[in-house]
Amino acid sequence: MCQSRSRYYNDFRGIALSVADLGPAITDFHDLFKKHGYDDAVIFGHALAGNLHFVMLQDFNCAKEVARYQSFMDELVKIVVHKYKGSLKAEHGTGRNMAPFVKVEWGDEVYGIMEEIKNLLDPGHLMNPGVILNKNPLAHVQDLKTFPLVDPAVDTCIECGFCERYCVSHQLTLSARQRIVILRVIKQLEQNGNDPEILKSLKENKNYFLMDTCAADGLCSHACPSGINTGEYVKKLRQNRKGAVKKNTGKFIGQHIQFFTALGRSALCTGNLVKGMADDETLIQVSNKLRDLTNKNFPKWFSHMPTSAKRKTPPPYVRHLTKNHDQVVYFPSCINRTLGVDSKTPEDKGLNHVIHELCEKAGIKVIYPEHLERLCCGLAFASKGLKQAARERANVLKRALSNASKGGKLPILCDMSPCLFHMKETLPNELNLLEPVDFTLKHLVPNLKIQKLKTTVVIHPVCSLKKMGLENKIKSLARICAEKIVTTRTNCCGFAGDKGFWTPELNCHGLKGIKDQIPPGVNRGYSTSRTCEIGLAEASGIPFKSILYLVNNCAFKK
Repeated sequence: MCQSRSRYYNDFRGIALSVADLGPAITDFHDLFKKHGYDDAVIFGHALAGNLHFVMLQDFNCAKEVARYQSFMDELVKIVVHKYKGSLKAEHGTGRNMAPFVKVEWGDEVYGIMEEIKNLLDPGHLMNPGVILNKNPLAHVQDLKTFPLVDPAVDTCIECGFCERYCVSHQLTLSARQRIVILRVIKQLEQNGNDPEILKSLKENKNYFLMDTCAADGLCSHACPSGINTGEYVKKLRQNRKGAVKKNTGKFIGQHIQFFTALGRSALCTGNLVKGMADDETLIQVSNKLRDLTNKNFPKWFSHMPTSAKRKTPPPYVRHLTKNHDQVVYFPSCINRTLGVDSKTPEDKGLNHVIHELCEKAGIKVIYPEHLERLCCGLAFASKGLKQAARERANVLKRALSNASKGGKLPILCDMSPCLFHMKETLPNELNLLEPVDFTLKHLVPNLKIQKLKTTVVIHPVCSLKKMGLENKIKSLARICAEKIVTTRTNCCGFAGDKGFWTPELNCHGLKGIKDQIPPGVNRGYSTSRTCEIGLAEASGIPFKSILYLVNNCAFKK
């Protein structure tokens, strides 16, 4: 048995045969897999073109496994080239793995022509040396890259890079793939004791590159062949980084969430008061200076920083309703209980007022869970790796929502998509949890008269909305309300909860080029996450707010 076993997919793409030979050849391949112990091998491909793909799990961490692979390859070449006169590289897969067999397939004369061309164009053999033309008959089993085991959550990563188009930190610090690569390098250096200086440097920069600049949105898992959610794994790393003091502090904040939301409102009041006496640029410069002095332990101030939310939730507007009206339990997230409207649009009503007005127009009574100011879904704690604090908040919220909804009989609305997604992950299935877009389409639009606005609006579907499969629904809702919509072409804005305040470079990187996506004259942007809307407004130059504002602007009683 090999020690520290590490397995990954090995894909031989591009073996081609005559279509007439496919049947017997596949039988031979099955026998070959069985002979060499590749019981998990899979054959698929483009049969009508005589093109086959092999996928199997191979360990390269010990000599015995490498020898097994070498023996398999030798026999595979004999079957494909000699028995069936086929090609080892018909579609893809032309690389170091097949280089020792190019001469076998093409013969000495053609191989010599290939070498002449290579020497004419690249006499120094600087371009991909040894990848196609290689005289070493063992090139495919020497100098192999091994994958040391890091954690079962990421060990199946094949480093294909499919995740990178979804990763907001790609080309800023590290992509999801690169995070796993760095962890493997650290593990390897720890095991072999080589390059202590490199190991020290990697560990010193690990927190910022691996954890602090990861949005942990989990979108990387959408494109991963192995279904790896690097964001969830980063949360685990953050949890392991937390000491007892930070964990207890997290629990304390969660247990006194009403005090800290009030503190947040006070901070916003103070900031906007100072802003009134100076200007945006001065306040931003001051906050940046304080960030430098405190080693980034002071939040960044934005020109679109919200005002303080109204402290008290308004009473339900039910005076026009009949006794048999519908009901909804409304859980305003602690974010929306803290952050008010954009300071550049102070005339706006708070989101809770907008929700009340919409429900009144639709004939729906709003019910609040008891002790609302003490409630939090726990997402803010979970994303920071404070797992126990997050679990406690979820349990408290579960009891409150279960009581308010009569055991799940009434629908429950949360006004933030990220919070609602987290609630779906942590609260029992019997609770009828509805995201703002879903709630609006199911319970409001059918009971409202909508007069479409003759305007163009920008829509940004946040990560959690996409993960819930509601991206097309927010577009549909926007089309009901506005004549034309423009959807942002970005997977994640990078604000990631409160990360935009502490690691604003991630938000800037995620939204680079967003101004070019917005047509001239368009000045309305809508989303479903209050913190994301701050970053979107800052990067685009136009206010972003909840899409429920758009609905309320064009909705009337039937």
